[in-house]
Amino acid sequence: MQNFKCKVVGSTSTKGLGEPKAPVWCGDDPSKCVKGPKQLVVWHQKTGNNVFPPSGATPTYNGKMGFNPGAQTDIFVGDEGITPPPAVIPKAASYLGCFPDSGNFRALSVTPQIGESMTPEVCLQKCTAIGYKYAGLEDGHECWCGETAPAASSKVAESKCSKQCTGSVQTCGAPNFIEIYSTGVTTPLSPPPAPPASWSTAGCYYDPVTPRALPNKQQISGPVTIANCLAACENFAYAGLEFGQECYCGMTIAGVQQAPDTDCNIPCAGNSPSPAMCGGGGRLNIYSHVPGSSQTSTSAIPTTLKTSTTSKLASSSSKRVISLFSTSSVATTSSSTTSSKTISSSSSLPTPTPTTVSMVCPRFPNTTRRMLTP
Repeated sequence: MQNFKCKVVGSTSTKGLGEPKAPVWCGDDPSKCVKGPKQLVVWHQKTGNNVFPPSGATPTYNGKMGFNPGAQTDIFVGDEGITPPPAVIPKAASYLGCFPDSGNFRALSVTPQIGESMTPEVCLQKCTAIGYKYAGLEDGHECWCGETAPAASSKVAESKCSKQCTGSVQTCGAPNFIEIYSTGVTTPLSPPPAPPASWSTAGCYYDPVTPRALPNKQQISGPVTIANCLAACENFAYAGLEFGQECYCGMTIAGVQQAPDTDCNIPCAGNSPSPAMCGGGGRLNIYSHVPGSSQTSTSAIPTTLKTSTTSKLASSSSKRVISLFSTSSVATTSSSTTSSKTISSSSSLPTPTPTTVSMVCPRFPNTTRRMLTP
């Protein structure tokens, strides 16, 4: 299924919608296309069809069927003859040619997530925005970015890149062949941002989906970045980013297989123009809490709870507070000498002693919970 993005602007008009007609296959001759609003394509249906393309042709929503790229500006009464201006390649960009792209090593390795139907302009704009020197289009709908282009000697005949773009009458490569453009970007790509000190990079992993490698999906406000995903997973042992815009958390990655780093090739939706990667299709960039940091994994309980964690505990449920302290106290039972936990906080929680921990439960302010340590 091809993805499209609609921009709702809330504007109004006094113009009425025109009467839609059945589209016709016009191929490369725009004069044969139906002008104005068109019906949905109905094809290969038992009850009847409204389009009849030539043998071997597949009708799609593009110029060969009379559909303009982008917004359909000809659907209103009186606007039937209006066509959008022709697509223009950015001045700084230049076309390098058609290149083979198959095997384990891609000609360009980064694939940005794009909701619009594909055109060279859409791909160039995206690769330029995230700071890459080259943009490439493949198989009619794929967009790829990279810092280095293939050797000029590997260029092949233009006839190899003959598949029409899903969003225009231009060509966008072909299966296993990529049309490459120079974006005009000259500034060196900046390094990806380092994770906070309490996190470390674990690598790229497969996400089998059923079950998920990390089961707890987080709803991030705004575009996803590495920083806001890690913040959302602060109380978990692991955080993972997938498909450029998804954030997951979990307490273990046992049994999850590691994937090649090159499989995590989708830039984070909110990290432009940095080349930070947020996983890929079915791939997770996973981060793990550094041992001793303020996460609640029973496999690495900190000996000192940080101020930020204690503040979060004060605003969380009493169940979570007691669970964390209980886990911490169990961690000391193997020692013959009792070790007290130090809480560094300016909150109103009472200072614990080596033998007891007393606190006021946030949900029940008039109740005090007391827990004995071994």
